[in-house]
Amino acid sequence: MREKQGLSYTLGASSVPGWDPGYLTVYAATRPEDQDPTLAALLEQLKLIGDTGVTDEELSQAKRYLIGAHRMDLQRVSGFARRAALEELMGVGYDAWRHYEDRINAVTAPMVQQAAKRYLTLQQRAQAIVGPGAKASSAGSPEPSAAHGAR
Repeated sequence: MREKQGLSYTLGASSVPGWDPGYLTVYAATRPEDQDPTLAALLEQLKLIGDTGVTDEELSQAKRYLIGAHRMDLQRVSGFARRAALEELMGVGYDAWRHYEDRINAVTAPMVQQAAKRYLTLQQRAQAIVGPGAKASSAGSPEPSAAHGAR
């Protein structure tokens, strides 16, 4: 979206695990005139993960990122305490951080595709568009070609 189509000057995602069930946030920042094509491209990419999965290189890159972020999080007392508390609450034990890298490295491309099919349920998404002149509409079709949702 950013490099090939020039639609977004920043984009990303973050996951907030929770007891029931947490959430995934995906965002893109773009010019107002590129809002609709950016949203369509974003939804198309999310749909592609469930339909075709990820490449070995994409999976490897994601693993490196997650492991690096985990190591950085553990360097701060607050990050370590948050992780230990959440993991104890979720029943995996306060010391689950010790096995995090092994669990991440065990993830396969088919596992990612299966999780995407289960959790990236675009018809159940909440969608917010913020910016000048953002217009309100009712929830739309989950299909990327009809990428209009609640605004």
